[in-house]
Amino acid sequence: MIKSTSLKLAFFMSALFLSGAVASPYLLAEAHFIGQRPSLAVVIVVDQLRGDLLERGYQHGLARLSKQGRVYEKAMLGHAVSTTCPGHAVVLTGHHPDKVGIPSNDFFDEETGETRYCVHDDDPQSKEIGGSEQRSPSSMKVTTLGDWLKESSPDSRVFSVSGKDRAAITLGGHQADAAYWFNRETGRFLSSGYYMDELPDYVLEFNGADPVLDGYMKDFPKQWTHGPGSVREDDFPGEDTEFSRTSGHPVILGSTEDINAQVFQSPFIDEATLDLALEIIRHERLGKGKSMDVLAISLSATDTIGHLYGPNSAEAEDNLQRLDRLLGSLLSELDAAVGEQDYVVAFTADHGVADLPEWHVRKGTLQCTENEGRIGFLSLLLKLYWKIYWNFTFPFDNPGQLVSFGGAGLSINRDFLGEHGLSFEQTLASIESFVEADGFVVNAWNASEIKTGTSIEAELMRRSYVPARSGDLMVQLHPDCLFSDSGTTHGSLYDYDRHIPLIFYGWNVKPGQLDQTAFSVDIGPTLAKHIGIAVPPTVDGVTLSLGGPL
Repeated sequence: MIKSTSLKLAFFMSALFLSGAVASPYLLAEAHFIGQRPSLAVVIVVDQLRGDLLERGYQHGLARLSKQGRVYEKAMLGHAVSTTCPGHAVVLTGHHPDKVGIPSNDFFDEETGETRYCVHDDDPQSKEIGGSEQRSPSSMKVTTLGDWLKESSPDSRVFSVSGKDRAAITLGGHQADAAYWFNRETGRFLSSGYYMDELPDYVLEFNGADPVLDGYMKDFPKQWTHGPGSVREDDFPGEDTEFSRTSGHPVILGSTEDINAQVFQSPFIDEATLDLALEIIRHERLGKGKSMDVLAISLSATDTIGHLYGPNSAEAEDNLQRLDRLLGSLLSELDAAVGEQDYVVAFTADHGVADLPEWHVRKGTLQCTENEGRIGFLSLLLKLYWKIYWNFTFPFDNPGQLVSFGGAGLSINRDFLGEHGLSFEQTLASIESFVEADGFVVNAWNASEIKTGTSIEAELMRRSYVPARSGDLMVQLHPDCLFSDSGTTHGSLYDYDRHIPLIFYGWNVKPGQLDQTAFSVDIGPTLAKHIGIAVPPTVDGVTLSLGGPL
């Protein structure tokens, strides 16, 4: 296992700062609360679960959480760029993305001049075990609940698991014992050298020599079949055609590459993730030691299915019913393994999702005035590059040398400006006017507008803005306008992308439906207070009251 020297130094300095050179409040909290903690904290993040989707009828795990948990009905994201990596990163850090250092899933890094994936690590020792990428939490500038717990209780263990590497890593934090994720090239769950030298035997056995023949996929069906849906018909305009717009969708059919992609885009990725989570609980004996443990689970199917078919599709409806049953089984397993009142659960999502524009057209609710809600990104890019070329790089230079796009925004190359004697301010103003000339753009936010703006939108943008990573312009589209030819997406600051579920359940949590605003950034600090560990003084989140002992 490797943990970089710089990270170790950061944790050491953090501990000294928090201690005031006297006694760490982590240790004081441990002394005060010893014997007064649950055995296990379980954090469940459902990728792309919009808050209103919990209002549909459920009978199993979702019903149990909603009826017996403490439900914050007005829970929201507190930042603007509603994508997976920052959405997961805020949950257990208690910090908005601007302090975490992760503006989006990928971003243009001005220091290196390259687009960077949010959990990429340049250190070759962080290479995936059995994979080809290099993965770690090195981009995260702050610590997580699991890190805080290990400061107070070094024997505590922290694990995370997801269908996505960026979800598992940002939830697990810097000091996790392991983070596991589904690798779409191999079809196996793996980790990286940042956490360990080799996968434990039970993970190897879970994967099998061949996941389809003797691993976790061996009982998966050849096709995913489902009913017609109660909200709209199965075959609906605007749905993606890649894996069929109607039941059944291929799962264990075709080549290995096909199967891996099909599993990832089906409810069975969640089934596998939760099965592995149960293996972690059993083999690592979580909740059985003298110190409490943390298990973070991110479930990816709602996102992969939602992107293809939309949140009101027959596919999305069937997936949530399956998720309801899976969560019911997980809670029952936790009851048996840990004890019904000896664990605490936080349940939430990383972001919501927009409806298909075609669904809005049918209902007469489409707000986007351009092209019935769908904007081709390639055509926009070509039009913008033509304007940049004609005004700045004509006749010999490629406009892509001047302007780069990352997931968090548009960046202007300072070196190119210097070489060609161009003014940054004038160039930025011109490009901003080019972007805002398109009718589907509300605002192309520059750094000055983000830093000094007084509107709610400006505050949300500030919380997503990371200098040298967010770019020089962050584009806000009109509501319901999507950069996609089919399916749907998320990423905006609008309520449909920011409204999420938030439920606390279990140990010393008083049930109830609360009509108050809460944010995903509150989860880490709230759990920390609830289990009696100190929180770094820099956190943005607040501690919500969970009602005290029952």
